[in-house]
Amino acid sequence: QIRDRQSSQVQFSQNKQSTIALYPVQLGSSKVGVLWIDYDLSKRKKAAYEDALAKSLVFCASLALLCILIWLFFQQTLMKRVQRLVETTDSLARGNFGNRTRLAGTDELAQISIAFDRMADKLQTYTEALQKNERQFRSLVSNIPGAVYRCACDRNWTMEFISQEIISISGYPAADFIGNRVRSFASIIHSDDVDLVETMVNQGVENCQPYAIQYRIVKIDRSI
Repeated sequence: QIRDRQSSQVQFSQNKQSTIALYPVQLGSSKVGVLWIDYDLSKRKKAAYEDALAKSLVFCASLALLCILIWLFFQQTLMKRVQRLVETTDSLARGNFGNRTRLAGTDELAQISIAFDRMADKLQTYTEALQKNERQFRSLVSNIPGAVYRCACDRNWTMEFISQEIISISGYPAADFIGNRVRSFASIIHSDDVDLVETMVNQGVENCQPYAIQYRIVKIDRSI
């Protein structure tokens, strides 16, 4: 049949371990036979598999190394930018309003940096205004001939602020009264006047009305 086709044919063997080539042989115009070539592929297949495996391992190793390098690059780049943002945040928390992140780029961190710097600008402006108002307030309070104070409306009337004039009135430093750390203001009121003061203060607060009370205090030298 091969001879009659007068054409070559190449095919795999059934076990795929060799190739078989069939060529018709002619002598003049006569078909006299068939040339059968059986070529063993096992060695070449083994060599090809080993070569493919080696190339695959080299490719995988190169790809893994490239991924690691890319990861390290982005980690260093991103971490530095994130660290800059964190350092600026900590600086603001410590009251240093002069630092800004100013991260360049168009990525998300850069956009966050821009928004953060805008917020820091507003916070700095607001804080400076508060500090200026506080300086003006303290300057005003220091010139008032009397103790100016602000306390919480809690059970102990915890002192939040009291001017330095309290020293000349009572002899006790103002810091002793802040937060009732050392003593409360009620503790220096004469014991005979405590109930009167408490009653009138409570009535004034409940009715949201101003009040005036005359009472005695016990100074640091125990004089009244």
